Amino acid sequence: MQYLNALDAVIERGIAGVKVSYKDEPHKRDGSIEGFNACRNKTPDELFKILTEAGEKTKLARDDHHNGKISIEVYWKVRHAEVQIEWVCNCVSVMLMGKSQKSPFPRHVGPTARAATFVAGIIGIAAPD
Repeated sequence: MQYLNALDAVIERGIAGVKVSYKDEPHKRDGSIEGFNACRNKTPDELFKILTEAGEKTKLARDDHHNGKISIEVYWKVRHAEVQIEWVCNCVSVMLMGKSQKSPFPRHVGPTARAATFVAGIIGIAAPD
């Protein structure tokens, strides 16, 4: 499977999941969808850049919320965008590892076993027992 096809599958499955998980929390759902969509057609290096930017936006939103400038819903929208970008980066780190390529992402981003199992389901590799 080509990288962009696998990336698109991660994004589409993620969007489908958050539509269910956050159906009653539109700020979290919408932020999550924005995060996933920000990852479309991005190289690993571009994903690292948007992950870094998303982290900075979350820090600003947290400060703005504590200072009464934004609501908690706005904060969670920003935070959930970052969380989903991080999830995509985690999945991409698995894809890179599978091709023996170096990941540009910090160690805390992945690859995790959960992402490995998720990616295996996308690219058609059976997960280890």
